[in-house]
Amino acid sequence: MLTPGTILQNRYRIVRELGHGGLGRVYEAFDEKLHRVVALKEVIVADTEEAQLAFEREASPFGRIA
Repeated sequence: MLTPGTILQNRYRIVRELGHGGLGRVYEAFDEKLHRVVALKEVIVADTEEAQLAFEREASPFGRIA
């Protein structure tokens, strides 16, 4: 879990956790370069076929694998 105030890639300052689920956590962050609030997802992928398929589904623009 990332703590508020953490800076990622010298750009994104974590403000707070918005939620979490099976694949990771979503944070509210401030983009220091663009000067705006963004959402960042910390992805936690287990080394299993099921986890890989779930990741691919989520990454797909249509929520499914063709």
